[in-house]
Amino acid sequence: MDEAYKFGVSESAVFVVCANKMDKGQFTVPTVEGQMWAESRGFEFFETSAADGTNVDAVFEHIFSCLVKD
Repeated sequence: MDEAYKFGVSESAVFVVCANKMDKGQFTVPTVEGQMWAESRGFEFFETSAADGTNVDAVFEHIFSCLVKD
């Protein structure tokens, strides 16, 4: 985050956390830990799979809705 802000990302930028490879069924970071990390920073958390498309649309819909809201 420091790097993003250092190089000009606005404080109003939309950030999401995507736990990918949901289709594999094994997670390096437990879901609850990822959710807590994201929540503590005010980010939305999504479990996704690029392989089968799980929740990919939801991530982009969330980002889009945040952008058009403001």
